[in-house]
Amino acid sequence: DSDVYDSLTITTSGLPKELNNKSCFSYTTTGKKMIKCTYAGIFRKMGVYRTTFTIKDNKGAASQKTFTIAVLPF
Repeated sequence: DSDVYDSLTITTSGLPKELNNKSCFSYTTTGKKMIKCTYAGIFRKMGVYRTTFTIKDNKGAASQKTFTIAVLPF
């Protein structure tokens, strides 16, 4: 599959400001190109955040997914 060699990038919007992208890397598994990112942070404010993740390849293709993240007290 020619897509296996594409470069992938990820962008986010709507994340709580305390949540930071620590690292991302792409890999291939079962013939599919994947991207894995680690986010970390300490939340100081409860709330509900609509967060959109956008993944693009170097040929202009893109995919987008929106999640709702709820930050609740312990």
